[in-house]
This record gives sequence, C-alpha cells and structure tokens, in this order.
Amino acid sequence: MSGQGASHLSETRRLVAQVYAAEDAHDQAIRDRLAATPSSKLDSVLDALMSDSDNGLSLLGAQRLLADVLNRPDAETLKVQEAVQTLLDFLTWEKSSRIKALESLLNTPKDGGRPLPKSYLGDDARRAAQAEGAVHWYEQESDAAEEAGDEEAALLWSYLTGNLPADVLLSLYRRHGTEWMRANVPADWEARRIWGHDWLDRSPKELLNHPAYSSEN
Repeated sequence: MSGQGASHLSETRRLVAQVYAAEDAHDQAIRDRLAATPSSKLDSVLDALMSDSDNGLSLLGAQRLLADVLNRPDAETLKVQEAVQTLLDFLTWEKSSRIKALESLLNTPKDGGRPLPKSYLGDDARRAAQAEGAVHWYEQESDAAEEAGDEEAALLWSYLTGNLPADVLLSLYRRHGTEWMRANVPADWEARRIWGHDWLDRSPKELLNHPAYSSEN
C-alpha cells in the first residue's frame, strides 16, 4: 500500500474510532441517567427515550441498558418488567430490516417515482391481478412475497395497499412522531380500527397498553 493510501486508511480508522467513542459516551450517559431513576418512574422515562428519534441510542447501548434493568434488585416487580418490555420492543424493531426498508421507501421523494418492491408473482398471475385493480394487485404481491419468505417486500406491498399492520404503525410512530406519520403514512386503517381515528393524538405507551391491541399481539 502506498504511503498516501496508508495515511487515508489511518485517518478513516481514526474517524471511525471517534464516532464509536462518542456513541459509547452517549450510551453511557443514558445508562447513568437510568441507573439513578427510581423503578416507579423507569418505564415512563424509557418510553420517552425510545419515542425520541433523535436520542441516538445504539443497539449495543440498548442491549446494555436491558442488562442493567434486568440486574436491578427489584427486577421481578411489575414496573421493572414493563421497562424490560419497552426495551425489548425497541430492540426488536431496531433490528428489523423490514422496518428500515419501509422507511427507505417513505423517504424516497414522491415526485421522483418510488420504485415498486420486488415481485414474486409470475407474469400471468401479475397480469391477472393487475386487471382486478391496483389494490388487488398489491395484495396479491404482498401474499406472494410473504409465501416466498421475503418479509421486506411483503411489508412494502402492504403499505401500497393502505393496510399496514398495527405493530408496524406503532413502531413508526414511536420512531418518528405525529407530524412525520401524518405526512408520510396515510395507510393507517388498521391503527384506526384498533385505537380509533385519534390514535396519533395518544402516546405510544397508551397505544401499546390498549386492551384491543394487547389482545391481538
């Protein structure tokens, strides 16, 4: 490797190390804050943290935070178990590639023409579905993607039908907030069915604990 190439690689490694160091410091500050939080308030503080898309909590930080919470002396109490569930919910969706694929689609400028998700329908089946109308076509595409084991494509086709699952809608709401949802996600029929037309006026924690949602998940 030339001297210039080695110098560039060294600088890149230094910058990456700085990013990781800053991330670790931020995560540690959050862990220190939670360590000083009484168990009775732990879940409400965590819920606010998880709902803040700008909090910057890394996956590793969330995993360490979960370990901290589980190691509390009163880990078996209801309040701490609620906090554990909040963290597990965050980790589940942060690790999910399908939610990131949907966010990528939503963040693509509409006037540029959003690309269609991957199709698993054969040519004849696709033409037959298209003849029944766009919604029917998208539904068939979603079903075919799900049968093929491609959860990302199935979710993206579901978005186009206007019928996103409630758990996906809740995750997007927790990550991005009310205004982003109203601007980017008109496909909220399932959320309206479970939580009512005013669901975006409620807190994510209230929606998560709603009896109608709990009974279906």
